[in-house]
Amino acid sequence: MTAAIRGRWCPAGDTFKASNDGVGAGFAPGRLYMQNHGGWADWTGPGGPRPDIGVLRSDDHGRSWRSIAKGLPSDFGFPIVVHPHDADTVYVVPLEPSTRSCPGGAPALYFGTTTGQLWIGREGGEKWDCLFDSLPPIHNVKVAVV
Repeated sequence: MTAAIRGRWCPAGDTFKASNDGVGAGFAPGRLYMQNHGGWADWTGPGGPRPDIGVLRSDDHGRSWRSIAKGLPSDFGFPIVVHPHDADTVYVVPLEPSTRSCPGGAPALYFGTTTGQLWIGREGGEKWDCLFDSLPPIHNVKVAVV
């Protein structure tokens, strides 16, 4: 097994060095979040079930991680976004691993759908409003304050 590192191929087992010097997280020094797809709680393969590995937090620049997935309907998903004014609050989109749809059909983040609906979460995600419901399929939503 080999891996590409900066354009070179290295034999498996070589030590990798982090290449993220200068990439900062100014909202909370040392704090990082990661969404790692998860969905391993029902895994029956080698190593057995590994629940709560999909949403993680580090407070020491990524040297160690702990699960913050407890209470989520699923630890499988894709995006994770830190609240702009509260580094202790993150938003995730939990998904069912097999269908990649929100558990129970319930949305969990500001989003657009492939059926042309654009939704906005208000009051920290406590209230949801459909802004448009007849757009072309939406595959990406970008938000900016102007």
